[in-house]
Amino acid sequence: MTLTGIVLLLLLGLLFLILEILVLPGTTVLGFAGGILMLIGVWVSFSLYGLTTGLYVFGGSSVVTVAAVLLAFRAGTWNRFTLHKKLTGQVNTFNQEVLPVGSNGIAISRLAPMGKGEFDGVYYEVTTNGEFVDATTKITIVAVSKNQIIVKPLTA
Repeated sequence: MTLTGIVLLLLLGLLFLILEILVLPGTTVLGFAGGILMLIGVWVSFSLYGLTTGLYVFGGSSVVTVAAVLLAFRAGTWNRFTLHKKLTGQVNTFNQEVLPVGSNGIAISRLAPMGKGEFDGVYYEVTTNGEFVDATTKITIVAVSKNQIIVKPLTA
């Protein structure tokens, strides 16, 4: 095996260790496999290239491993990979006096059994009592419970 093969074993082992620490903590399979690959790389370097080269490989791989783990845990390293978008979704908020039982509107999306309904030009998340209602069907409010608007299709 060449030194390139040994370096590849060490890098693959290091990759497995970093994945174990940061991506899949607690599984121990990747960490164990990474440690074994690194030990095989060091052992092969000792057996094929002698004591001096083996010590260089062992020392180098130890320093690189410690540096990689410290770099991975350093504050700010993973900021470019994290989600920075603020979630702006909200629960239905409405005044029950403005939207009383019996108000008529239209289904904007298919209610299966939940979807969007429009009442007086304002969109609300609405639900039915289990029935499916096609979009553009006229609907009426049958109950308002906390932040939930229960509707049914309007029969003419």
